[in-house]
Amino acid sequence: MTVVAYISPSLNANGRDRPLAYAMQLDDKDVQSSYYMPFGAPGTEPAAWGGSDGFVANSIVTANLTWSNVSPGAHTLKVFMIEPAVIVQKVVIDTGGLKASYLGPPESLHV
Repeated sequence: MTVVAYISPSLNANGRDRPLAYAMQLDDKDVQSSYYMPFGAPGTEPAAWGGSDGFVANSIVTANLTWSNVSPGAHTLKVFMIEPAVIVQKVVIDTGGLKASYLGPPESLHV
């Protein structure tokens, strides 16, 4: 099972020792962290930041976390803040068959 977080673009502004990150936990499995924003050289942005298909042009950054051996049924997904500049806009749970789209699938009515 893959969980895709759609995150607002932001830079690692708190220094190299505090990169942008968040964490998630599925049920009682190990907590996984994602340090998703690459560093740029001092005075520059990361390569993925600009361009016609970059983080800014799309107004979104996606980051994936994956769990294996997940059985069908109800689960609990927890999201943890590591750095305060991380703004999670949307969470998509891919249990297989997720079709490619610009900003992910529409909201599900299933809970």
